Amino acid sequence: MAAKSIFSCSGYLGLPLISSWLTVNDCRPLLIKVDERLNGWGSLQLSYVARVQLLKSVIPALNIYWAMEFILPKGILKVIEARMQKFLCKGASSAGMIRVAWSDVWRPLEEGGQGLRRLQSLNQALMSRHFWDVVRCNVSSVWVN
Repeated sequence: MAAKSIFSCSGYLGLPLISSWLTVNDCRPLLIKVDERLNGWGSLQLSYVARVQLLKSVIPALNIYWAMEFILPKGILKVIEARMQKFLCKGASSAGMIRVAWSDVWRPLEEGGQGLRRLQSLNQALMSRHFWDVVRCNVSSVWVN
């Protein structure tokens, strides 16, 4: 029984070692990393543009690392997006005013949005890479075997 509990807590390169679908509990380290980043930036007096730039570059990078290997649960992606929204609107202060409609934030810059990418679509795009390996019958892929 002790070996099972040790195995469930372990991971490899920051990712959980599981062979099934991820649960919300499995993604807790990802949420902790996102919270650490957002809380660290919250102590800084950042402009709105600086907060947008951080949300465009750093948070998706954390998500991409996980999404390249797993289909992340939609609930986790919604929680991360909600925390991104809170950080964008409030920044370091506890009270903030929403300056733009949240649906407009996801639009490309050319359409008048902020250019942030939805985490769900990013996850789907990264998982299509594995689907392409199956279609091409790439025998070196773990997904094909």
